[in-house]
Amino acid sequence: MNMSTEQEHLESIREMRNLMERSTRYLSVSGLAGVIVGFIALGGVACLLTNMDIPIGRPVSFNELAAAGGPQASLINERILTMAAGVFSLSLIVEIGLAYRNARKLRLPLWDATARRMITALGIPILGGGVYCLSLIQAGQPDGLAPASLIFYGLGLVHAGRHAVPDVGRLGLAVFVSGLTASFFPSLGVYFWAFGFGILHIIYGITIHFKHQR
Repeated sequence: MNMSTEQEHLESIREMRNLMERSTRYLSVSGLAGVIVGFIALGGVACLLTNMDIPIGRPVSFNELAAAGGPQASLINERILTMAAGVFSLSLIVEIGLAYRNARKLRLPLWDATARRMITALGIPILGGGVYCLSLIQAGQPDGLAPASLIFYGLGLVHAGRHAVPDVGRLGLAVFVSGLTASFFPSLGVYFWAFGFGILHIIYGITIHFKHQR
């Protein structure tokens, strides 16, 4: 076998591997989106604490604030939900917009069977976590929101990682562990939430960019 024939066979193997990967893994995830989403989460936490006149960095138990009563207590759940809804909405817009850009660049469909499998794997734990978080609010346990949302979101990413680049699953595992740790430190829950949804997303985004999108 001459050199040119061997090179052709290697090229054919690479092409087949690329085709198989494209058919089994969602490749349009965006590193830039991860970084932006991380900063959105950090901004959301900063706005929440500032709006509640809580110095950033000081431990805070939302359960104790709620139990203390007064006008501040009645607004705790509303402010937390507003922050979470704002972060989720902005993050979703960024993720979809940059995934669409990547899909066009890679000449891949934005929505196909692989995308459906990934979204289903991610969406079921998130939906379950959302219902559980609502039950915590109804029970007057806002300190449980940070660990619960991190745990369920982390589980969703771990499952979704089977249909995307492996870094998605690794991010999910790190977020999951952050949620478990946060459950032991309720007065630091908001900062674990900032770490899980903010810092870890930024690290993930930078990793994705340098590994797959330079």
